Amino acid sequence: MLDIKLFEEALRKNNILKIRLMMKNSLLYDPSFKSFDEMEKLAEKYKVNIWQDSSVEVLIKRDKPWTIDDVNYELTAIVSNFTKERIVYLKDLITDVYYSDIYVNKNISNYNEKYKNDSNKINYGRKLISNFLNMQILINDARRDKSINLSADAWQNINLSKRVINNVKKYACEIIHYCNQLSGSEEDGNHNEKYKNDSNEINYERKFISNFLNMQILINDARRDKSINLSADAWQNINLSKRVINNVKKYANEIICYCNQLSGSEEDGNI
Repeated sequence: MLDIKLFEEALRKNNILKIRLMMKNSLLYDPSFKSFDEMEKLAEKYKVNIWQDSSVEVLIKRDKPWTIDDVNYELTAIVSNFTKERIVYLKDLITDVYYSDIYVNKNISNYNEKYKNDSNKINYGRKLISNFLNMQILINDARRDKSINLSADAWQNINLSKRVINNVKKYACEIIHYCNQLSGSEEDGNHNEKYKNDSNEINYERKFISNFLNMQILINDARRDKSINLSADAWQNINLSKRVINNVKKYANEIICYCNQLSGSEEDGNI
C-alpha cells in the first residue's frame, strides 16, 4: 500500500534512491500500477527528476517466455538504470510472469488448499525468505550457550525441545509450499521412508542442524549484493533461481523428516 506521507517526505528531501526504491516496490504490490502512476505525478508536482537518460545504457530485452529470474534481474537493474523504457519493460515482465496465468491445480493437496485463493505470486519469494528467517531466529534462540555460534560442530548446543521442533517443522512446510509455487511443482519430496529404519536419535539432531546450515549457506550465497545482510525487507536481493529453490526445498524436506523422527510423529506438518 502506498504511504503518501513517507513518499512525499522522500520527495521533499530529494532522496532519489529512496524515491526510486519505493516506486519500484509499488510495481510488486499493486498489479494495476496505479500507485506507480500516482507517485510519478507527485514527483512531477515536487519538481523532482526521477528519470535517467535511456541513451546511457542499452536495454537488452529477453525473448519470451519470461521467467521469475528475468523479473528479479530487472528489479535489481532498475535501481541504477531508472529509465522510462526500462519501467515499461518491467511492467510487462511482472504482468506476464505473475498475473497473466494464475496457478490452479485441481489435484492440490490439503496443505496447498489453504493457499488456493492466494493469487499474488510475487509474495511467494518474500514469504519463503521470511519463513527461513523465522526458522533461523528460532534455532539461534534455542542455543543453550548464546556465546557459541551456530555451527555443525556445535549442534549439541541447540536445545531441540518439542516446541522448537514443531515450529521449525511448520516453517519448513511453509518454505516447501512457496518453493512449489515458485517452481510450479506440487511434489512433496517426502523422504520419511528413507529414514524410518534409522534409530539413531543423536544423528537426527546433528543432521537436522546440518541441513538447516546448508539451507542458510545456500540462501546467503544467493544474495545478489553480498554487502546487504539477509533480512525480510531485503528479500528481493535473493536470486531465487530454480537451482536455489530446488535445493532449499530438498533441505526443508530433510528437516521435516528429522523433526518427525525426533518428535515421533509422521505427520506432514500441514497447517
